[in-house]
Formats: sequence, C-alpha cells, structure tokens
Amino acid sequence: MYAKCGSTEEAFSAFNNMPTPDVVCWNAMIMGFVKCGFSQRALELYQQMHSRQVNPDRVTYLAVLNACASIGALKDGRRINLEIVENGYECDDFVTSCLVDMYAKCGSIEEAFRLFQKMKTHGVVCWTSMIVGYVKCGNATKALELYKNMQLKRIKADNVTFVAVLDACASVGAVEEGRCAHAEIIQCGYESDHIVGTALVDMYAKCGSIEDACRAFSNMESRGVVCWTALIVGYVKSGNGEKALELYRLMQMEQVESNTVTFVGLLNACASLAALEEGRDIHKQIIERGYESDDFVMSALIDMYAKCGSIAEACIVFENHHTRSVVCWTSMIMGYVKCGCGEKALQVYRQMEFEQVKPDTLTFVGVLNACASIEVLEEGKRIHRAIIQSGCQSDDFVGSALVDMYAKCRSIEDASNVFDSMHNRSTVCWNTMIAGFVKCGLGQKALESYGKMQLELVQPDSVTFMAVLNACAHVAALVEGRRIHSEILKIGLASDHFVCSSLVDMYAKCGSIDEAHRVFSSMHFPTLACWTAMIGAYAMHGQGEEAIRLFERMTQECGEVNDITFVCLLSACSHASLVDEGQYYYESMDSVYGIARIVEHCACMVDLLGRSGLLDEAEGMIYRMPSGHSVTPWSALLSACRIHGNPEMGERVAEKVIELDPESASAYVLLSNIYAAAGLMGLSGQLKQAGHVPNEHFVLHDDKESYLYFHSETLAIMLGLVSRSQDPPVHIVRCVNCHIAAKFISRVERHVIVVQDGNGFYHVKGGICSGGDYW
Repeated sequence: MYAKCGSTEEAFSAFNNMPTPDVVCWNAMIMGFVKCGFSQRALELYQQMHSRQVNPDRVTYLAVLNACASIGALKDGRRINLEIVENGYECDDFVTSCLVDMYAKCGSIEEAFRLFQKMKTHGVVCWTSMIVGYVKCGNATKALELYKNMQLKRIKADNVTFVAVLDACASVGAVEEGRCAHAEIIQCGYESDHIVGTALVDMYAKCGSIEDACRAFSNMESRGVVCWTALIVGYVKSGNGEKALELYRLMQMEQVESNTVTFVGLLNACASLAALEEGRDIHKQIIERGYESDDFVMSALIDMYAKCGSIAEACIVFENHHTRSVVCWTSMIMGYVKCGCGEKALQVYRQMEFEQVKPDTLTFVGVLNACASIEVLEEGKRIHRAIIQSGCQSDDFVGSALVDMYAKCRSIEDASNVFDSMHNRSTVCWNTMIAGFVKCGLGQKALESYGKMQLELVQPDSVTFMAVLNACAHVAALVEGRRIHSEILKIGLASDHFVCSSLVDMYAKCGSIDEAHRVFSSMHFPTLACWTAMIGAYAMHGQGEEAIRLFERMTQECGEVNDITFVCLLSACSHASLVDEGQYYYESMDSVYGIARIVEHCACMVDLLGRSGLLDEAEGMIYRMPSGHSVTPWSALLSACRIHGNPEMGERVAEKVIELDPESASAYVLLSNIYAAAGLMGLSGQLKQAGHVPNEHFVLHDDKESYLYFHSETLAIMLGLVSRSQDPPVHIVRCVNCHIAAKFISRVERHVIVVQDGNGFYHVKGGICSGGDYW
C-alpha cells in the first residue's frame, strides 16, 4: 500500500520491520522503488535479496529489468539476463519481452533484435519495444520496416506503438507513411488519445505539412503544453514566425504553462522575424518562470539577440550565465559571426579554450566561419590542428567549413586537399568547393568540379546551380550555361527565385541580354533579388532607359527596393550617360525610398559625371561624400581622366588611388594611358635618335597599321562573321583598337557585335556603340 501510494520511505520502514520477508514482499518493495523513480535503489535491494538467498520469480525479473531500462544499466541487465537463463525463465514471453525492452532502452539494439528473433511468438508489447528501440537509436527506417512486418502478421497496434511509429515518421520526414498510420489510428479509435494526438501534431509539423498539423491540433479535445509547443515549433520550421507568436498568445489565453522547448521555439520565431521587442518580452517571461539557468534557453536567447542585431544584449545574457556549457559558448561565437564580428568570435573561442571547455563540431564550424569572414589563414590552420586532435575532422559540416575557410582565405590548394580527403562528400560540401573555386577566380575549375559531382551521382540543389551559373558567368561559358539551364528545367528548380536570379546574371554576363530577359519574363512573381538582377543586366549592357522602366515597374509591383537595386540603377544611368536621370534617382534615394547612400552609389555617380566630361563636379562629389576615403570612386574618376585626356587631374587622382591602394596596378596603367594620349609616344622618337633599334624578329607584320588590322580580336570578329549566320551577334572581349574596328566592321557587314570589357557590354550596330564610345 505504502509503495503504491508513493511513500517509499514508509514502505521501506515497514519492510525492514519484517523478520523474514518472502519473495512477494521483496517484489513489492523493488516495484515500489522503480515506480517512484528510485531504480538504483531497486537494483541494490535486488542484490540484498540475493545475499539473503531469496529466490526471485518472474515478477522480480520484470521489476529489475524495468529498473535497468529506466537508468540504462546495461551491465546489470546482462548479468540479470544470465540469471534468467539459469533459472529457466527465458521461455517466458513476458520476461523475454521485458529483456528486449531493456536492451533496446539501454541502446544495445543488436542484442534486443537477436532476442526478438529467437522468440516464437511476439506480442504487441515486444513489437513495440523493438520499434521504440530503433527510433531511440536513430534508425527510423528500420522501425518503420518492423511496423510493416507487424501489420503483415496482423498484430494489432496499441497507442504506444502508434506514438513510436509517428516519431519514426517525423524523424525521417515520411509524411505519407505518417498519413497511413493516421488512418489506422482513426480505425483503431486512438485519435482521441491525448498522447497519440500530440504525436500526430508533432509528426505533421516536423514533416512540413503544417495544414495537417493544424487539423490534428483542432481535433484534439484537450491540448497540453507538448501539443501547443509542437505546433509552435512547426510554424517556426515552416518559416511562419508570426503565426508561431500568434499561437503562443492563444496558448496564454488558455492558461497553458510554457516549458523550455516552448521558449526555445518562440525565441527562434523572434530571431527569424528580427522581432526584438517580442524577444525582450519573452525574455522577461523566461526570468519570471525561472528558466534563465537552462542552457538551451540561454543559447536561444543569445541567438535571438544576435539575429535581431543587438549583440550587446546577447553578450549580457552570455556574461550573466555562470554555468555555461559548450552550447552557450557556441551560440555566442555564432552570434558574433552573424553580426560580422569575426575577431570578437575568435576572442570568445580563445576564452573558451582558456576555461578548458571542450568544443564540439558546431563550435568548430562557428570559429571556422569567423576565420573565413576576416580571412585569417594562420588562425584557421591552428583551429584545423585542434579539429584533428579532437577527432572531429570526419564530420561533414566541419569538413565543409574547413573547405570554405581555406577557399575564402584564398588558399585553394588547402581547400582542395581537405575536400579530397573527405570520404562522404555531401551536396553541401561539393557546393562549398565549387563556390571556393569561383571566389578564387577559377571558374573553369568550378565547372570541372561540377562535372565530377555529376559523375559521383551527387544530387545538386539550388545552391549548386547558383555556384555553377556564377562560374559560367565568370568565364563567359554561354554554351555550358545553357546546358545547366536545361538541367535546372529537368530537375524542376526553374521556379526557384535564387536560381532564376543567377540565370539572369549568367546570361547577362555571357553577353546574351535577350536570354536574360526571357528568364526574367518567365517568372510569375519575381522577388526583389530577381528584379535587381534584371536591372543589373540592363546596366551591364548599357540599356539605361530599359533599366529605368523596369525600376519604375518594380516599385509598383514589388513595392520594395534596397541599396543593391540602386547600385544597379545608377550604374545603368552611368553606362547610358543619363546624367539628369542618374542625379534624380541619387537625390531621391534617401528622401523618397529611405535608402542610405553607400560608397558604391557615390562611385556610380562619379562614373556618370566623368563619362559626361563633368570631371570637376565628379571630384567635388567625392570630397562631399563621407565615403571619400574609399578607393572605388577615385578609380572611377581616374578612368574618366583617361577618356577625356586630363593629365593634370589624372596625376592628382592617381596619387590618391595609389595612396589608398598601394598594390593597385590599374592606377599606373591608366596614368600611363593618360600620358600616352597627351604625347608620351614622342619618347619612341627620342629613343630612335639615341640609336635604339627595335628587335623585329617576333613581329609578323610590316608596320603598325597592318598589325592593328590583323590584331587577334579583330581576326576573331572576322572569323565569327564567316562562321555564323546573320542573326546571332558576335561576342568579343576587346581592347581599344578592336572596339574601333568593331564599329567599322558592324557598319560594313551590317552585323551586331557585342564587345565586352571590365565595365560591361557594348552593343555595336551600324557603326554606333551603345556606350557612346566611352571605353
């Protein structure tokens, strides 16, 4: 009585007062301890029972096996298994089922399955123990396979079985299997079961079927905190943080008490929405309910404040949390990385090392991202050595982060070595390597890597295609880009907005503005990134008026713009020499659109004014801007000095460029071009007078004029005209002389020639250049 009423001390006192307790009394006391959560005391009592030579029966074994299962005492469980065999209870179905359950719950699923296979008959309890065991061990596929076998043998599942099956479906995203299980739950009459209903909500939410989760939630008569939390987390996972917060308000109205998982989900919702004020309110509730000491809640708080842009509050939470686990340290590191404070993240990692907190795989991913963000190669190598010492180098995410760090630190050979040493290279890892090659200017290597990825039958995703399209754009591989476009259509990623933006960018950078426009036009609801990509495409090709028309349409249909949009728009005005329009949009950025000006906007305006010969105005603009210390607008002005032949200003501006960027070779080249245009070629005459005779051994043509006629790019234009039909334009990467030649060839041959340089594309037709001869 005392044991079943939960008063184990009174039960134990009564038990000790018995002179010679029999096996029934021992069993009652052992089961009492197990029921009240004192499994270790139950096992100690079982040992005393042995020492007093009281023979256990099947009830004893059922009780002590439950005790072993509840605390994961595998070693004690194995010893008790031997005793069960010695005493002849191995043929008892209940005892064997309990053994299967014990091994499964203690994590030894192989021993559990061996026992299961030896059994002649399996009841629902035994099947359920095996299914639960496989789910617990992370083998949901095997759990679902067992459930199907159980159905074939017509063993009727109970509520515990269904909960385990739904957990298995949730862990692998098997929503169709989950729906089949749901139909059986209804048939068996378990839909009203509170625990089964909660498992249904959780399964649908984790499988991404939020509408089904809502229906299952609505059908429940009583909903506990676990059920509310499952749906809240489901909304967060599906990207609907606002709905998650709304659901939490309803939960409060029904006076359902939150738990730690609820608060973690809500903080993640706030982080996804950058809802700082809501996050602060939830922080207050966490303190009120006494959860501020929970590591996972504190980690979610740090993450929320960091993602909401309040790194100072994240730091306060971190500093005030005295018992910091690796989870908390990692969240602080990640928080600094997300806020662009790579050096601060490394300082936290060093402090973590000093306090001898052992990092985990996520910690290493965080610090490697920090190294990548500030390009500190030597620190990255030191962390790589720590990863090897910890044995984490085989982790996929760590391997990908290492490849990314080396690539972003421009050590592509080290990145390749890490990549080649990895045995199980996921799509993420391939993406990182391909993007690394692109970042280091090795577009062809990126495309070769993509080819190897296809040979290894690794499924590409949207990130893969964004990287390889970027590679095509870098090397102007139009034919390869078209082939990849067809693969995107086959896989069904043509509606992905990021992929579409990359396609627009690739076609534009490969010189095919018409194909870029076709991709953009095929999109039903373009995102901000897609609109911006198309405006950027028009800018590249000098089609300023088209860019302006698209921008105006964008403001009406999309309703939002950002700083990158204005970089593209102002660049379009610059390339088309639309001075009035460019000045209008530049002035309206802050007042009309609420966009703060950055250095790139200033550089576009300097380029626009410079193209139009307004050099003094361009220089004045640089001095008026707070970004005047940047090299970008000064470089744009130096280029304008070359075009308009202003050596005096050119000298002054070149000095400024070299002062800001001593490694810049372009400043010297542009300055030499300015001098050359102003008469520097007279030096050759002085050299001849001094007796210099040039070596003509490697010169194939008799004079400069014939050399320019047969310049390699000019020959390429001629070859292109011979080998093509009338319609497709000839695409050529040019120098000044072949640009001039292209104008005359286009007039004579009546053919469109697309000329590309570092600034963009020029469509030459009928002797007229779309860039107004500004090159």
